[in-house]
Amino acid sequence: MEFWTGAEQLPFYSFIIRAVIVYVYIFIIIKVTGQRTLGDIDALDFIFGIVIGDVLGNALSQSELSMTGPLISAGMIALLHVSLSYLSLYTPRFRRIIEDEPIILMKNGVILHDQLRKTKITLESFLMALRLKNASDLSEIDYAILELNGEISIIKKSEYEPVTLHDM
Repeated sequence: MEFWTGAEQLPFYSFIIRAVIVYVYIFIIIKVTGQRTLGDIDALDFIFGIVIGDVLGNALSQSELSMTGPLISAGMIALLHVSLSYLSLYTPRFRRIIEDEPIILMKNGVILHDQLRKTKITLESFLMALRLKNASDLSEIDYAILELNGEISIIKKSEYEPVTLHDM
């Protein structure tokens, strides 16, 4: 049980056992807290990942540490994360504190430079994002919006939107 309680000199197989335990534990925590894609990571998910990695990483690398404390701490952090997620899901006022709102960067074809400054996006980066969205002609764009996940969405003026079957 030294692999669990810790000792000054752990044999190498104890680190392998610890790594398997931590990996399975993190896998279970991620399944319980909810899985998201990297593009959808918000501030809470980022903080959760960093803290869990730090708490459990120490238990993996330091042989004298017991596994009990880090696993309980990681479980508590996961419980707190799930609680904040549910609270923001069901409480709109709390959600506004936890999550940012989408920010309009371009309105009616006009770039809002004050919003670019506020979001710390350079004009060059903004124009690059537009080009990546196949919207290099600024006269075609009605709105450009910085979404919660960091992506910039483009709404083109109606006369520049592609024709759909419904239009025909």
